[in-house]
Amino acid sequence: RAKESKVQADADRKKRYLPTIDTDEAILEEGRNIVMLCCFVGVISSLDRQAMSVAIVPMSQAMHYSDTVKGSISSIFSLGYTLALLPLGLAQQLVSARLIMAGGVIAWSSFTVLTPFFADMGVPQLLAVRMMVGAAEAVTNPTVHACYMQALVCMYV
Repeated sequence: RAKESKVQADADRKKRYLPTIDTDEAILEEGRNIVMLCCFVGVISSLDRQAMSVAIVPMSQAMHYSDTVKGSISSIFSLGYTLALLPLGLAQQLVSARLIMAGGVIAWSSFTVLTPFFADMGVPQLLAVRMMVGAAEAVTNPTVHACYMQALVCMYV
């Protein structure tokens, strides 16, 4: 008898929440928007990672950087990225992945804009800001994966 009531309750719940064509289309549209946002963030992140590789050549000539300093500037980004990856990945379990992605994009964009000003101050300041850019860009992978999963669930489940 309890089993029959449970089956009937499940059937009633399905009737009440049966999606309509309008809601299905809205869900698909939200999923598409999430995927497009993630693609856009990925492209911007890739471009930003390459920006210093291009800028380091004229910057090193103007600032008279040695090969060691150029290598440090390039490497410090990876250190910041690596150190921030796990904490940011865990944080997106507690806070919305979209919110963390937005904060990361704002932070890395801000640090990228500040890079020339810090370069004028000296090598230690430039290294610090490049490390912060790397740490801020560490939001990309965990949040993009979380958003993709959300979009897949919205679109296909």
